[in-house]
Amino acid sequence: MLAEYALSPCIFDVDSYNGDDKSSRNKLCDSSLKSIRDILIEEEALVRNLRNGNWSKYVLNLSSKHPNTKYILRVLNLRSVKSIKTIEPSSHLEWCQEALVSHKREALNGIIASLGVAANFLNEKIISSIENLSIVGWLRSRSNSVRLSRTIKDYLDNLGLILSNANLIKFIDPYLDPSATNYKEFYQLISAIQRTSGAAPRIEVHRKYSGSPSDPPLSKDDWINRFKRLSTTLTTAKLKIDVFVWDDFHDRYLISNLIGINLNNGFDISTANDMTTWNKLSRQVREDINKEFTPDSMGKKSLVGERKLIYRFSIPDM
Repeated sequence: MLAEYALSPCIFDVDSYNGDDKSSRNKLCDSSLKSIRDILIEEEALVRNLRNGNWSKYVLNLSSKHPNTKYILRVLNLRSVKSIKTIEPSSHLEWCQEALVSHKREALNGIIASLGVAANFLNEKIISSIENLSIVGWLRSRSNSVRLSRTIKDYLDNLGLILSNANLIKFIDPYLDPSATNYKEFYQLISAIQRTSGAAPRIEVHRKYSGSPSDPPLSKDDWINRFKRLSTTLTTAKLKIDVFVWDDFHDRYLISNLIGINLNNGFDISTANDMTTWNKLSRQVREDINKEFTPDSMGKKSLVGERKLIYRFSIPDM
C-alpha cells in the first residue's frame, strides 16, 4: 500500500523545461516541482534514491537546479537502493535509464521525468512527464483501499516495503497472540523488518487483556511466555519488540512513521479463502492513533477515555 516512485534529475533542472527565457523556465520548473512535491507528501510515498544515494548527490550538484531543490529532497521519504547498471549515469537520460532498469528488478509505481527525457521512452508506460501528471493513468488510478486474502503472503506483499523501511512500527490488534493458531505465521512479519544496515526500528505490539469476558485472566508471565515464541525470530533479526497489554480496545491498525493502515481483521490468517479490506489512513488520523497508543507510563489513563495499560514488557528482555 506504500507507493514508491523514481524521479529523473531533470525535473529539478530549470534548463530542462521549455521556455523563451530563464524566467519562464524557472516558473514552469517551480510549479511542476510544487505539484509533484505535494503529491508525494500527500501520498506519503517513497522516492527511490538510486545507486546507493548517488542520485540525490547528483541532483544537488546540478549547476542549474531549482533554488528549492535541497528543501524538497529533505522533505521527501528517500530510500537508497543498490546500483543496477555498471557505469555511473552522467546525464539525465542515463539516470532515467537507471530508474527504468531498477523498476524492472523491483517494481516502482511510476517514474517521473521532464518532457524532453520522457519523450525517449514513449513505449514505457511507467515513465511520464512531470508536465503531464494530470493525465497519467497510474497516478490517477491510485487507491487508498485494497482487497486481499487473509494469508501471510498477501500481508507481506502489501506490507513488505513498509516493514523494511519504517523507523517505527506498531502492530495494533486486540487479539494478537503468537501462540494462537491463527497467528502462527505472525513471526514472518517480524522477519520482514530485519535490516542489513543502520539502526533497528522501534517495534511495538498492542493487544487487549483478554479475548472475551469468558476468557480466563492471564498473568504478565503468561503473556510473556506467549510472546517468547517470537524470541528466535527476533534474536536472528537482531530486533526487539515492546508489548503493551491494554484493558480493552477494538480496532486494528498498522501504524508506522511512513503510513497508517486500518486492518479490518488484524494480522491473523484464515484457511477459509477469506478476503479482507485494508484502508490507508490520513496523516492526521495516523498521528492521532499513534498518540492514542503511546502511554506516558504503565497504569495511567490513555489519551482516549478510561483505557488503562495492564502490562508492559519487552521480548527479548534487554
